[in-house]
Amino acid sequence: MKPDPLQLLLTNPGVRPEVKTILKREYPLDEPAYPVFVDHSHAVADLACRISEEVGARTNFVLEAAWLHDVGIKYTRAPGIGCQGEEPYLKHGIIGRELCEREGLPEHGLVCERHVGTGLTAKEIREQKLPLPCRDMLCQTLEERIVCYADQFFSKSTPDPLTVEEVRRRVGRHGQDSLLRFEKLHHEFGLAAGSARESA
Repeated sequence: MKPDPLQLLLTNPGVRPEVKTILKREYPLDEPAYPVFVDHSHAVADLACRISEEVGARTNFVLEAAWLHDVGIKYTRAPGIGCQGEEPYLKHGIIGRELCEREGLPEHGLVCERHVGTGLTAKEIREQKLPLPCRDMLCQTLEERIVCYADQFFSKSTPDPLTVEEVRRRVGRHGQDSLLRFEKLHHEFGLAAGSARESA
């Protein structure tokens, strides 16, 4: 039986205690969203860390942030993936930011907020009448961009990584601006991601 990736992470001495506190509190073993959360977070973290090593980013921070980027999903309505909360799924990023900020992790919180889709502008939120605060939620730091990019390749509803073309189709459904943001991320990290996958 393979070891549980989250339980392994919780024994990692390099991971901040505050990160472990959030993960242990929000995702105990009996949490209905636990299997999907763990599988997805582990896959995103693995790819994000490999890209981080290729491009010289802060890999330990990327590891922590990738595990926390979807920490808010349990509070949303998405029964197909075990999420039994009341909030719209789109709000999981700002919920995650709030959870991180309460533990003194504001930088991790920004990754949570800014990874949704390929990021969102206040204009998009306003014009599409999205259930979110009307402010820009765009990746700004190298580490934010890495987690956002890695996240694009893993759907919670399918076990296998998506291809670049599949990601383009999914992202393109949310408009040209969203697709252009993905293309910029792919230009920045595509080669590193390819190297990371080859060495997996």
